[in-house]
Amino acid sequence: MLARQDVAFHYSGDFDPEGLQMAQRLLHRYPGQAKLWRMDRDSYRAAISDEDITPRLAKLDGLEDPALTDLAAELRQVGKAGYQEGLLGSLAGDME
Repeated sequence: MLARQDVAFHYSGDFDPEGLQMAQRLLHRYPGQAKLWRMDRDSYRAAISDEDITPRLAKLDGLEDPALTDLAAELRQVGKAGYQEGLLGSLAGDME
């Protein structure tokens, strides 16, 4: 219903293959309405965990959005997941 009202969606998800796949699905499903929120290299670096994602990196192969492909390259290089809990302060600050 919100999409029909031309509302912008801001997506902030986990920095893992599944989170980036979800971001791409939203960008494709709602072009011009879905916006990435703190889904960039600096935010990833601030949210890196110890979780090894190297066995799941092939899931990044289908990403097409330039912002996501740059981020996917960083995930491939580091090989660790990042979780949005590490960005709660920044996300909350964005809403002030």
